[in-house]
Amino acid sequence: MRLNFLSVLHASDIELEFVAAIVEDHSRKLHWGHGFGLHVTLTRPQSRGEVRLASSDARQSLLIDPRYFSHPDDMPRLVKGVQKSLAIMNDAALAPWRGKMLSPISADDPAGIERELRRSADTEYHPVGTCRMGPADNPAAVVGPDLRVHGCTGLRVADASVMPNITTGNTNAPSIMIGEKCADLLRAAARSSSPISARSFA
Repeated sequence: MRLNFLSVLHASDIELEFVAAIVEDHSRKLHWGHGFGLHVTLTRPQSRGEVRLASSDARQSLLIDPRYFSHPDDMPRLVKGVQKSLAIMNDAALAPWRGKMLSPISADDPAGIERELRRSADTEYHPVGTCRMGPADNPAAVVGPDLRVHGCTGLRVADASVMPNITTGNTNAPSIMIGEKCADLLRAAARSSSPISARSFA
């Protein structure tokens, strides 16, 4: 079997994460023994989810629909990523340590890979965009470039939710940068405000 993965991309669309542990369903399903795995992440998904209020009661859980694979480009790209990961995991170099697969799939069976992805794929802890940044006249924007919530006084948001689109890779570093930028904005507001004004500090 020969797999062709050559393509021209503006940014990497697949991230592989080798784990020296048996991790299934984000460790919600435990296994005794030793093992290893390779997580395959689609770093630039085109599918977009939705978060809605269940009611005006803030104690009620939000209505969250991730809408996995709702965009037609996502599944073929992730299938190719899984095929590549299977080629790596089935390499002869890993034969002395390789055991039985928890979810047996074959690189020669893209339809089977798709069925497994639809059964088991989920987010890898990095959702963004629920309070996306943009100009006030953009109906999809929640905060401006100063991280202030449009239409509210004394409220800023400083986390991954302000990213209009997800970054290529983990969101930890850019989230820290957003927090540092917010700290700079608050310090600047404190220096320019009157001592009796508290609004600029929020």
